Amino acid sequence: MTYRTFIAVELDGAIRSSLARVGADVEVSDRIRWVEAENLHVTLKFLGDLEPDRLAKVCEAVTALTEGCEPIPLVVRGVSTQPPSGKSIRVIWADVDDAAGGLAGLFQKVEQGMFELGFPRESRSYQPHVTLARPRQPKNPYEIRRAIEPWLKATFGAQRAESVVIFTCELTPEGPIYTTAARIEL
Repeated sequence: MTYRTFIAVELDGAIRSSLARVGADVEVSDRIRWVEAENLHVTLKFLGDLEPDRLAKVCEAVTALTEGCEPIPLVVRGVSTQPPSGKSIRVIWADVDDAAGGLAGLFQKVEQGMFELGFPRESRSYQPHVTLARPRQPKNPYEIRRAIEPWLKATFGAQRAESVVIFTCELTPEGPIYTTAARIEL
């Protein structure tokens, strides 16, 4: 058995509830599947499908590499699409303001630690965000971008990230089910 695995920072309940309002308020002709509020998070690294022994090594490595890390202040604000213009939309996301650089620093530690365990490095630079939805083949991306305009500069809340969580994910027709494999306090 393998476990679809990723490393993330959880968001507090108030921020998740604020973000969930976006999906409830945006009305477009395209069908968009919004991420459930309880599943909203900031991904540090997606690892893919892991065997149990490799998952255990990941948990050990993340515990070691976060030793001495302090809680990280962050602010979730603004909703945008990726790409921000054009005929397609891969994702609708909320930006995460990492003014102090704590998330970027944590990402670098995770990236290096996972590289040492044999995982490939990310090809893109790290941009902390919260995925709100992944539209499937939107027919009218311009309508979607117009519909999220009221949220472009919204602030959803501030928090201190107190832990790093290693999640496993089971994909189901109703949506993903996340299970905490390990929680490492900062």
